Amino acid sequence: MRLLKTGGVLAAGLALACGIWLLAPHDSDEAQRGGAAKPLPRALSWHAGDRQSYELEIQSANDLAAGAPRSGGRLQQRLSGVLHLQVFEVTAERVEVGFQLAQATLSVNGVDREEINRQLSRAFMLELSPTGTPLDWRFTPGLDPKLERLLQEMILSFQFVEPAAAAPSWETEERHGAGTYRSLYRRMDDGSIVKQKLGYLSFAQEGPTAIADGLVQVDSSSFTFLVNDSKSWLDTAEFRELLSVQSGGDALLKAEITGHLRHLEGYQGSFSEIDRLPPGAAPLAVSTTPDLPPVQEKTPVGDLPQPYPTAFRAMLAELVRGGAGRIETLYKIRDYLLEFPDAAHLVVGYLQEHHLVDRSAADLLHALELAGHPTAQAALLSVMADPQGHHLNRLRAVIALGGVANPTAETVDDLWLAYEDRGSAEREDLSNTAILAIGVLGSTARSSGDGPMHSAITARLVEAASGAPGPMARATVLKAMENTGDESLAGRVQADLDNPSPRVRAAAAIAFGTLAGADSAPDLAGRIETEQVPRVRAALVEGMINAGNADPAALELIAGLAGAETDEPTRLQMAKYLGGNLDSSASGRNTLERMLREDPSRRIRKYLGRVLYKSQPGP
Repeated sequence: MRLLKTGGVLAAGLALACGIWLLAPHDSDEAQRGGAAKPLPRALSWHAGDRQSYELEIQSANDLAAGAPRSGGRLQQRLSGVLHLQVFEVTAERVEVGFQLAQATLSVNGVDREEINRQLSRAFMLELSPTGTPLDWRFTPGLDPKLERLLQEMILSFQFVEPAAAAPSWETEERHGAGTYRSLYRRMDDGSIVKQKLGYLSFAQEGPTAIADGLVQVDSSSFTFLVNDSKSWLDTAEFRELLSVQSGGDALLKAEITGHLRHLEGYQGSFSEIDRLPPGAAPLAVSTTPDLPPVQEKTPVGDLPQPYPTAFRAMLAELVRGGAGRIETLYKIRDYLLEFPDAAHLVVGYLQEHHLVDRSAADLLHALELAGHPTAQAALLSVMADPQGHHLNRLRAVIALGGVANPTAETVDDLWLAYEDRGSAEREDLSNTAILAIGVLGSTARSSGDGPMHSAITARLVEAASGAPGPMARATVLKAMENTGDESLAGRVQADLDNPSPRVRAAAAIAFGTLAGADSAPDLAGRIETEQVPRVRAALVEGMINAGNADPAALELIAGLAGAETDEPTRLQMAKYLGGNLDSSASGRNTLERMLREDPSRRIRKYLGRVLYKSQPGP
């Protein structure tokens, strides 16, 4: 039996496996189960002129049965990029929207083709009803029809359609490339809307990628949407589902599919093809297709050679595409940055203009960290300080600054400024990360012999601990002190072992063990029996592990307490403490062997089996 027609793996595999559908609600299906709906606001909003960008990723892992292309194997597909949206026109009957997937990458079993990625980066238009139902698609002339279908399926994976009258829940009969099914939508108390496929009614594909005579079983299905009336369309969407398909009584495939769509705040610039599309018209053929738009040179590039922009852009594009040579490309970029320091600012420009937030962004910021010179640090500082930048990239920039080998005074000063700015949840997150990075730089200064910087950092950390605005901040400063590795701070950390906050006591216990070494064991061990908070007990033992050179009295104490400890994380830390010192305590070994037989935690038994097996004497 021929189950897949020619070309089915590329488009039909994604369409089928990703649970992509064309929603077509019927009036009779939109009533709430169990009674009339209370008045509710509409979920979707549309605002003419809105210009939004999203991080997009869809992944599927398909186990193919015999009889299909690549039969008996696993087909893994990943589609990713930055999805740009522009709302051109909004009326009572329709909404006209432009889409473009910049930096599109479609990989099949880890392999992608540049030409396919380039075509998938073309802009296209979609006309929808105000409730979200697609009405008409228009693509750039000359685009491969299979890729047109793929772009349709990409958008429809995150399709959300609501009834004409808002309701707490509603059912729809929906259709996508694999056929027709029923689904249920529900509004949740947290403001999200979830969708579940209830089951397939029919299987009917069309076109050259069709699968014949199929039956789809929904093994599990979960879609979650967040909408925001200040934005058009969606704020975020995530889904995960497991599907199985049969044809002619034979198993065809099993598919696990995940996807997410996340709004990127702070869009700036107009480089995408959709920014040049007139409303009401098919996308125009343009001379440059911006799957790799030009880097805007925001700062002078000094004496860089003429071939610089093209050569360097090619390196950046290669890194973003990933693949087997990603690490080699990363170090090529580092070497280029070392030869031409002013190129660091262009890395930031590339990051911002492409709205990169995935591993590609992490790689680019890591390249700046590896270069580490003052210009690279200044570039990282600009990412950290950009209020319009993506929060994740700002955090990554802070972490990268903590890893530079020769921090400048400006870097340290700006990190302190970031720490002191705790005016919102996001800024508090950045603040905590900044103080941890400062601690690492204190260790770097100590190791490199920069006494003045090291002394200034440690002194200011002591001040920061005393003036911390709350338990979270104080605990984070203690962790930063631990990061310095400076044993002279042990006494200051030890004082917080008596802090009334369990969070602070736990941080102090771990840091004290690290900084004071073996000398910390008696104090830490002596607190375990009287400490009432499980997380602090676990931290006390973790501090003893960090101290090394286990104290005999502490070993005997833990050997006597471990079996009776009721908190699993604490018991695991005790097992690790004893397991790391098997040759020093016979009673500790006896305790662990008994726990291997009797402990109710599978995780602990697994650890004990491994550590006790390794410690057995050879033949």
